[in-house]
Amino acid sequence: MALKRILKVITAIVLIIVITAPIYFHHEKKEKYEDTLDYLMNNREYYESEMQSITVTHTLSGIWLPHKNEWTVQVVFNNEPKAKYFYNVTDGKVIQTSWTGSTENNIYMHSESVECGD
Repeated sequence: MALKRILKVITAIVLIIVITAPIYFHHEKKEKYEDTLDYLMNNREYYESEMQSITVTHTLSGIWLPHKNEWTVQVVFNNEPKAKYFYNVTDGKVIQTSWTGSTENNIYMHSESVECGD
């Protein structure tokens, strides 16, 4: 009897996780997307039409490893289609962490480096 009860409880817990996890990840992904778009439009004064894509990714290792970020946002701008800019969003605060790819003359027009006065 006790074994059946334990199995029912474990099954219920697994079902709850399986059902709620996708909802959580969808909500968080949407929130990170909106925070980044808001930051780029209001703080950096870009128009949404200047952005080719905004991609939000999640890594499980970011949950357990303090030096990794759980969520990363990748932005590609129309005028630099071969360059990718990476942002981290924590508690609504957006920070550009890096950029990669290629641009004309190796000048990254959307970098937020200290040298640019940001």
